[in-house]
Amino acid sequence: MASDLSTQTGPINAKGRNLAGSNFKGRDLTKSILVDCDLSYAIFRDATLSKADLTNSTFNDAIFQDATLIDVCLKNTHLIGAYMWRVNLQGSNMENANLERAYLENSNLQLVNLKGGILRDAKLKAAKLGNAILQGANLDGADLTNCQMQTINLRDASLKKAELMNVDLKGAKLNDADFYQANLEGACLKNAHLERANLAKATLRNADLSGANLSEAIMPDGLEFDPHNPLRGL
Repeated sequence: MASDLSTQTGPINAKGRNLAGSNFKGRDLTKSILVDCDLSYAIFRDATLSKADLTNSTFNDAIFQDATLIDVCLKNTHLIGAYMWRVNLQGSNMENANLERAYLENSNLQLVNLKGGILRDAKLKAAKLGNAILQGANLDGADLTNCQMQTINLRDASLKKAELMNVDLKGAKLNDADFYQANLEGACLKNAHLERANLAKATLRNADLSGANLSEAIMPDGLEFDPHNPLRGL
């Protein structure tokens, strides 16, 4: 039963279990195995799950506030609507994870692998995403205001109508990314790779594009970047 695991001390080893609504608040679950489990609405507030294997599990609407999940395997997980405020996910593998509408403000996602992830309408204000991999991820409508995203990999990612005000994207890999109608006001895009990126109808007011590569990018006016007239369309 879920209640048995909620009171068990030490790492947990469970596969294919229904643990929805379980309370693991403050627990040390380092190196636990929770694979193919349903943990919807579960509580992990202040818990430690570093180096745990959570592959293919469901955590929809779960609470992870102030939890530590360093170097965790979260591949193919469902975290729709999960509350992950101030969570430390540094170095975790979250490839193809679904974080739609998740709340990740002030969280640490540095060095995280979120390749192919879904973060539509996710809240990520002031999160740290330096050196993270989000290639091919869907961040349409996500709020990334004031995020630290230096040298992040967002190649082929979709950020349509995303809020990116004052983000730091120095040296970021944004090749072929879609920023249609995104708000990049005040963003730092210094030395960023924006080759073939779609910036149509995006807001770039007061953005720093010094040293950025905009070769073949579509500018806010809908026309391709003109190296002979680099300010056109901004």
